[in-house]
Amino acid sequence: MSYPPSSVTPRRLADGGYSYGFVPVWRLHGTNPSVTVQAQNASQQASPGTGAQGALNNLFCLPKLLSHLRSSPTPTSPPPGIDDPPPLPPKDTVTAPTPRTNPYTWLVPETAPVLEGFLSLIYPSGTFTPFPTDPLITLELTGRVIRAALGYQSAKALALARDHMSGFMMDRPVDVYAMASFFKFTDLSKLASQHGIGVPSSDWGGDTRALLGRGALARLEELQGARMGGLREIVNKEMEVDEHSAGCGKRGRLEEVWKAKVRELELGLRPDSELFELLAIDLSGEHCENCLVQLGMTIQRCLYEARELPRSV
Repeated sequence: MSYPPSSVTPRRLADGGYSYGFVPVWRLHGTNPSVTVQAQNASQQASPGTGAQGALNNLFCLPKLLSHLRSSPTPTSPPPGIDDPPPLPPKDTVTAPTPRTNPYTWLVPETAPVLEGFLSLIYPSGTFTPFPTDPLITLELTGRVIRAALGYQSAKALALARDHMSGFMMDRPVDVYAMASFFKFTDLSKLASQHGIGVPSSDWGGDTRALLGRGALARLEELQGARMGGLREIVNKEMEVDEHSAGCGKRGRLEEVWKAKVRELELGLRPDSELFELLAIDLSGEHCENCLVQLGMTIQRCLYEARELPRSV
């Protein structure tokens, strides 16, 4: 049996389709398959050693060839390198600077305010704003600019934004502590924890707790607990006593005044207290002068011991 010759080169066919494998010549040139087969049979009849039997065999093979061509699927897409479609657009979420088709255009993951704040830090003063940190109007925006500075490895922008973050410490100490801990600014987190120990844990927002992480959260809670326990232990110690006050009849009244002040202090005791509240004690009435000296020494001892308690993580 003989078949029309074929080609293995992927190319556009005359009937508008595409092929990726063996293609009959009659499809490449848009000819009729029966004409091609008849031409082949005519050439075989004209050649020596062929006759009517060869032509009959070729005629029997024609239905099989036509059936095979009808069952062969026609590709719907062009082969690689021929009419390539344009590249897909970038994804909606951009995690790194991505060049566009225009060589002067890039996609960046930062929003416009973040990018403006970052550029104002790396360019000379006055290029965008009178002062480089003017665009950093919130703590959240400052944190995003710090993240951009870390991503672009800009030491200048990182230093300026980090120093600017400390300006929010008085109003939002726990948030600054959380952000400084997240970025591993050790000295800034220690300084912020000194102001944050006075904020009750019930006032910490969910976003702040998530940013803190387990480690930073546990360290701040441990600091608050250590200070509260130490302060209670300090104020619940007995008053100072000497030989005179041990047998003085007026000492009992002064001890009642001291215990009342301690109970009042414990009701509003905060972890950031330095026990200066003990200085505001009501000493009205008659008291022994020597016993008053012992009370003063007791208050002095409490103030000194409170200063020895840890104040930062």
